Amino acid sequence: MATAQNIVRRSRFFGVSMAELGAWFGLMCRIDRGKELWVDVLRNAPGTHDAKRLMTKEQRRAFGFMLLATD
Repeated sequence: MATAQNIVRRSRFFGVSMAELGAWFGLMCRIDRGKELWVDVLRNAPGTHDAKRLMTKEQRRAFGFMLLATD
């Protein structure tokens, strides 16, 4: 299972966007006042509605592709 820590580590290793990689695994990330806020939108964790509403275009693309790939 992907965790926020694993996403951060792998995004640095591969040189890709942490937010987009997290979205691929159903974890939405945004930076608020210098802190990373992660929400597991696949499991409808608290904050899911706001996380989906605040997704960037890139996060939407990655999340949507993941949903299609797992369908």
